[in-house]
Amino acid sequence: MIPTEYLLISHRGNLSGPQPEWENHPDYIRQALAQGFQAEIDVRAEGGSWRLGHDSAQFLVDADFLLQPGLWCHAKDLLTLKALMDLGAHCFFHDTDAATLTSQGWIWTFPGKALTARSIAVVPEKAFPSDRAKAWGYAREAAGICSDWVGDFKHAFRQ
Repeated sequence: MIPTEYLLISHRGNLSGPQPEWENHPDYIRQALAQGFQAEIDVRAEGGSWRLGHDSAQFLVDADFLLQPGLWCHAKDLLTLKALMDLGAHCFFHDTDAATLTSQGWIWTFPGKALTARSIAVVPEKAFPSDRAKAWGYAREAAGICSDWVGDFKHAFRQ
């Protein structure tokens, strides 16, 4: 069983596997939040506006959207990180680091790297692609998980 305080974070809105055509779409994110999950989103500040999208700035959102409880804003560049911090959003930036701190003090941990009680196990299915049970066992050592399969993770460990 996973503890009630364990953080369940949807990766780009996904709950039961990657859905590239929906990832980071505001409605998709709202659905994940409405189902009780938190959500990691990819954010860009461009020309005075906020946009979501992993590889490009696809979806326009306003500042209130980014300030919703349960959102983890992944700044896609340093200027966006500063803008998110100025806004007061829960945010972080990373590239190839083993781990980075979020603005709320969580340790956002690269797949397969060592975990702590303050870590978020990020997409552990990438570190253990052929063994989901091993990926999920690894993730249980952290304070939470951010996964494309977070809904399945929750159901697998429900008592």
